[in-house]
Amino acid sequence: MSAAVQEYRDLLAKFLIGNVTVGEFEVLFLVKFKNETRQLEQRAFSVLNELLGDIEAFGDDRDEAALRVKVESAVTQLGILDT
Repeated sequence: MSAAVQEYRDLLAKFLIGNVTVGEFEVLFLVKFKNETRQLEQRAFSVLNELLGDIEAFGDDRDEAALRVKVESAVTQLGILDT
């Protein structure tokens, strides 16, 4: 796994274990992903881009439980990329 993808997995994990709030997570992820300059593996990019869409779709109507499900799915998919 690339260092870039590991950084995203770390951020997702921080949200899932409660080290950052849903609002903090949204801002951190959006800023990080939209300003990413490193080349991500295509599959990792697809997973993270889908999560970006999910986060943007939540907007002001935050459903933290639903977002957690999306983040857990992204973590699982990124973990599969290790193999």
